[in-house]
Amino acid sequence: MSTPLTRLIELGPARPRVEVLEAGDGPALFFLHGAGGIPAWEGALPLLARAFRVYAPLLPGFGQSTGLEHLEDEHDLFLHGFDVMEALGLERPYVVGESMGGWIAAEMAALRPREIGRLALAAPVGLWRDEAPLPDMFGMMVHELVPYLFHDPRRSCSP
Repeated sequence: MSTPLTRLIELGPARPRVEVLEAGDGPALFFLHGAGGIPAWEGALPLLARAFRVYAPLLPGFGQSTGLEHLEDEHDLFLHGFDVMEALGLERPYVVGESMGGWIAAEMAALRPREIGRLALAAPVGLWRDEAPLPDMFGMMVHELVPYLFHDPRRSCSP
């Protein structure tokens, strides 16, 4: 399994700094993580790196990535994804998003479909709808999250 290169990219003067994990060879794959971040290079990432050049940026506030002060709303977060793709020199990459990253990836594809090669979503949070906004999951305790993370919470912990 490939060991990732970790690098910091600057999006410009007075703009966020982004920590990016990179590994593999092949077509570019832009991986957007969930609310738990990327605690280690494990799970799906090494498997994806067998067939793709994986670029896994850490979102603002995760790892060494900065820029929370530049995000006024979720739309800024979606546009941040395009800024990172541009800084990495990626054109129409495969985009994979899991959980919160799936939400971001889906919104990016809806905003600018011509800039996304192919899209894969793993347990995405959903798409933004003004009439049904997402709850503030970052302000919740773990037990409060369960109804939002599982269709049938009674079966979430059963074997």
